[in-house]
Amino acid sequence: MFDYQVLELTNEEAWAIDFCVRQSDHGKPWGDWGEDLLRKVFVAIGETEGHSDSTAIVLLNGQELWAIENQVRHLYREGPVPVGRNLLRKVQVAILALSSDLFREEVEEDASSDTRAGTDPNR
Repeated sequence: MFDYQVLELTNEEAWAIDFCVRQSDHGKPWGDWGEDLLRKVFVAIGETEGHSDSTAIVLLNGQELWAIENQVRHLYREGPVPVGRNLLRKVQVAILALSSDLFREEVEEDASSDTRAGTDPNR
């Protein structure tokens, strides 16, 4: 069973995902769900194409979110718009939302212990 998150995508963000999925042979290395991701992106592009400032709602599972996070480069731009960075921030928020509270607590605890540089772990 998969947990899902809703992402609101601009036309540029949908095209950025399309580009990255195509770079991986249409998602085939990712299995059937890679092709499902591409179909979702096709719909988002169709809904937003030619409509400035419009967005499309896409329901993505954890695998799809991680694939986007791993494939889209933060430096991807459309003119002056930092499309990659904007998209990755949305994806990161969605991934964190899928994380359990326990996992989040572990990460926060690890991060806080890392910031205590210079402390002796044997004390």
